Amino acid sequence: RNDLSSLENIAKQLSITPQEAPRRMGILLDELKRLRKEAQKRNLHSARNIARTLCNEAFLFKTVVDFSPLLAELKEEALYKKSLNNGSGDDRSFDFLEPSQAQVDRWEKIKQFGELLEKTKVIKHLLSEQACPLKEIAQAIIKQERFAIVLLACQSKNSQLVFAGPSTIDLQSVLDGCVKLIGGKGGGSNTFVQGGGCNPRKLSMGLDLALNLVVDSFLENFK
Repeated sequence: RNDLSSLENIAKQLSITPQEAPRRMGILLDELKRLRKEAQKRNLHSARNIARTLCNEAFLFKTVVDFSPLLAELKEEALYKKSLNNGSGDDRSFDFLEPSQAQVDRWEKIKQFGELLEKTKVIKHLLSEQACPLKEIAQAIIKQERFAIVLLACQSKNSQLVFAGPSTIDLQSVLDGCVKLIGGKGGGSNTFVQGGGCNPRKLSMGLDLALNLVVDSFLENFK
């Protein structure tokens, strides 16, 4: 009886007979699915366009990471033997202490990550659109840029954050620090996290904090 009553109400709303209601509902549901697919395609197309624009505005990670203190420390610890040429063909060697295996491993890691810094781009941007497909934009950036750190935020009614990057950076800790600032929470994997909050006015400050935390997390690899 309840089903019949619901069917009659639907038929009344659509100005059709109860017998026609099931067929009409099927047509409407198919149309709804089609519209949803079209909306997803538009969102994906929009996300790819925005991603291309943001990639063009990216900067290299090496411009915000200072390796000089680490290199100075390596010299003080005498991690390798170095020969200096005085320019007259005479080699005058200055021998330092033989490094331990741990020191050598650390030096090799710094060289490896130093090379990575030459390639890694940072895409940091605050979007102001009311409907921002942040997740899709971040995924599109990752597809376009093999070496990328993505820090995105959307300033709508609520604060939205999406971060992506290599597993050498503790993105969850980065997100935790930022969501506290904007009054929210979030989570994700070791290479992709997202969160939200209730204080969109602090989003710009949150992105600046995120970049600082990313640098700190990166440098933790060498301690």
